[in-house]
Amino acid sequence: MSPRSDPRPEALVLLNPASRGGRGRALWARVAPLLARHWRFELAETDPRAAWRIAIARALSRGVRSFVAAGGDGTVGAVVDALADNPRGLPLDRLRLGAVGLGSSNDFHKPPGRVVAGVPLRIDPRHCRRRDVCLVRWTLPGAASGRRHM
Repeated sequence: MSPRSDPRPEALVLLNPASRGGRGRALWARVAPLLARHWRFELAETDPRAAWRIAIARALSRGVRSFVAAGGDGTVGAVVDALADNPRGLPLDRLRLGAVGLGSSNDFHKPPGRVVAGVPLRIDPRHCRRRDVCLVRWTLPGAASGRRHM
């Protein structure tokens, strides 16, 4: 089946292999076949140098508008930041984000909806809902500062 005739939406999955103490890849393997039923996806692993952000930019330039954060809450937050700061300047309401809870607490998934093989999922492309995202900026004593999308 060619990509053009494949009815599944295209997505970029950003996998954090370091999630849950380095068990991220093994946990991902439990649910990857399920995602493959719903999505035609490319997989990129997160890394300390943030080269995965290049994969997001390339996916956006190819027209991909669906992304899946596969990791813990930090992975979800990092992917939201990358999408909000996307180099194409696309508004967030034109993008979709799903998540595969591979972390230890998975607060993003609470209360858990769908759980497969012990892994919470928020990936159903038919039930995406618009969510508010805000930018929080802070400055700490000593002039340290930061920003984060939430």
